[in-house]
Amino acid sequence: MATDLIVQGPFDVIFTEGKAARMITPENKAAFIAELEKHGVAEKHGCYVFALRSSKGYTPWYVGKAARPLSQECMGSHQLAKYQHVFALGKKGSPVMFFVCPEGTKKKVAKDVVDEVEDELIMFAAKRNEELLNIQKRAEIGWSIQGILHGAGKKLSAEEKDFKSMMGIVNSRDTKKQYSVSRIVAALTAPGVLVPPGQPPATPPKP
Repeated sequence: MATDLIVQGPFDVIFTEGKAARMITPENKAAFIAELEKHGVAEKHGCYVFALRSSKGYTPWYVGKAARPLSQECMGSHQLAKYQHVFALGKKGSPVMFFVCPEGTKKKVAKDVVDEVEDELIMFAAKRNEELLNIQKRAEIGWSIQGILHGAGKKLSAEEKDFKSMMGIVNSRDTKKQYSVSRIVAALTAPGVLVPPGQPPATPPKP
C-alpha cells in the first residue's frame, strides 16, 4: 500500500540579524517550533527542506529526514550549523522551510519510506542548486528518457504525452496538495508553486 504524504509550507524561519550574518537564536528556535505546533507539523515524521525565497522563487539548500518528531530534527544543533553556513555565505533571500509529512492526525512514516523520499528530494534539489549542503546521497543519474524523466525540457510528442499519462508522471507545475513521492518532488522543485498553510495557491512568478 502506497504512503501518501502532503507538502506543508513554506514556513518562515525566524532569525535575528547579527553583526556579521543572520543567526537563529534559542528564542527564534522556540518561536519556530511553536509555529509548527500551531499547524500540527511538529510531532510528525517525514522530510524537510531548508530553502531561501527570492523574487525568482525558492532555492533549496538542505534536505533532511526525521524518523522522530520533525521539530526535534529540523532544529537540531547539526541542522542549525547548516543554516548558519548558508547565512554566512551572504546569499540573498528569506529563509523558509517545507515539510513532507502525513496528512491529518497521522504522525509516523516508515523509516524506509522516509529514506526513499529524502533520497529523491536530494537528487532533485542538487540539480536546482549545485551548492546544496547535502554531501551524501548525491549520486548522478546516468540516464534519461527524452521528454519524460531527467532530460531537458521540450515540447512533448504525442507518444511522450501518452506515456507520461499512462505512467502517472506528473507535470512539474502541478499544484495539488496530495502527493505520492513523484508529486512531492515535482512540487518542491518547481519555483513559486507552494504557499503558506491555509492560503490558496499563488500564481508562479514570471521568469
